[in-house]
Amino acid sequence: RTLDEQTRRNANVSLEQGDQDATAGMVLVARNGTERVVESKVSAIRDRGGSPGGFVLVFRDTTEARRVRAALEESEVRFRVMADQTPVPLWMSDASRGYVYVNRAWLAFTGRTIDEEQGDGWTVGIHPEDFGPRQAAFADAFDARKSFTLEYRLRRHDGAYRWILDHGAPRFDGEGEFSGYIGACLDVTERKEAAATLGIFEQRKTAFLASLAHELRNPLAPIRSSVELLRRMPAGDDPRVARAQEIIERNCARLAGLVDDLPDLSRIDSGHVQLRPHPADVAPALAPLLPPPHPPRPHGRPQPRADHPPRPLPPPAPPPPTPRGPRPRTP
Repeated sequence: RTLDEQTRRNANVSLEQGDQDATAGMVLVARNGTERVVESKVSAIRDRGGSPGGFVLVFRDTTEARRVRAALEESEVRFRVMADQTPVPLWMSDASRGYVYVNRAWLAFTGRTIDEEQGDGWTVGIHPEDFGPRQAAFADAFDARKSFTLEYRLRRHDGAYRWILDHGAPRFDGEGEFSGYIGACLDVTERKEAAATLGIFEQRKTAFLASLAHELRNPLAPIRSSVELLRRMPAGDDPRVARAQEIIERNCARLAGLVDDLPDLSRIDSGHVQLRPHPADVAPALAPLLPPPHPPRPHGRPQPRADHPPRPLPPPAPPPPTPRGPRPRTP
């Protein structure tokens, strides 16, 4: 027997109109009392003259489909509740790129209503200089069905443009069909401003070191010239003169080397100079520093020794990635 799903009363299927579209809202009760939600469809069997000679009644079980739909609706409600409690602006688009949902944090950031933000309405807040690049990058990622991370400026509720780090990923329904994108945004304005401030500081530091090196070279030149002149003059019988002259000359050379290294140190620190490590055998340099071998022990006892056979040098490490900015050069 069949029951009306709402009233739980017996439901009759009308055969007067012949062919009928599928009708939902019916419950089919089996002999053992099992109930299944079904859709019914009536089709007439007609003779050559077109008169109905009988009917075919088909029931389609929709119990599982309804259960899945209810589970999806419940999951959607849970997601929206969770998203509204998240302090990070979240958005969701459909398969046609239009926004279908933004959470409370997004609305609090923009100061607009959800009706104003849906579809392409939210794009009015993108900075004019970032509108074209942002939309083009989003379209490329959308067509490729791949995740993306974009930076652009979005107008806040007070009219100020804030730098946004927007990360989006494609989403799919239960059958694996593409349904659109979901994304989260993070305000990175302070980070961008700090990076800009740091860049200005690095530029000023580089300029200061270059000026310092120049100012230190100026007095070094006459000092080195004077030392060269003293070397050509007779030192007399006092050995302290030659000794003092040698000390002055050695320290002037050392100071000149330090002054020449100042600009390179600044470039290395700012990433404008790329250091390329090379393997080197340090054994010859360490040999003079090793202690002499011990004399042989008495009574013919063997002298303990430790032999360390030479090992091949490991392969050089790959060069570090080239930093952004001016073209690097090897110091």
